[in-house]
Amino acid sequence: MRVPVQIYVQNKIFQNQTEEERIEFYTTGEFFKKQHTFYLVYDEIQDDETVKTLIKISEKETTLIRSGGIRLRQRFKQGQKTYANYETPYGTLKLAAETKSLIWHTDEEKHGTLSIEYLLEINGDTPRLHSLSIQFKKEEH
Repeated sequence: MRVPVQIYVQNKIFQNQTEEERIEFYTTGEFFKKQHTFYLVYDEIQDDETVKTLIKISEKETTLIRSGGIRLRQRFKQGQKTYANYETPYGTLKLAAETKSLIWHTDEEKHGTLSIEYLLEINGDTPRLHSLSIQFKKEEH
């Protein structure tokens, strides 16, 4: 069953242990479970385009799938480096994400937290540390 949820997303980006950038926003979406996999779905606006985001969370990995104004399918597996193409209207960027930690908690009904810490390399540049935190809770009417 799909549950309407309120979502808070925060991504901190570090260069040389110093926080360089912080992206944070609130939105609404849906949370549901199919078999042993959890899903969180929401829209966000990026450069005046609506981007649909689906986060697929299983026991061994998390996959971030974005579509709309941009396209991305990035997998996160603790202790592993994964690769993806980030497709924008302006061109494609090559991403390499090395997942340092992946923590997932949910009570399956009312709330949950996903935290991913990873080194992100874009087009072979120096990797920067990202600390992504997504919290959600069931919307109360």
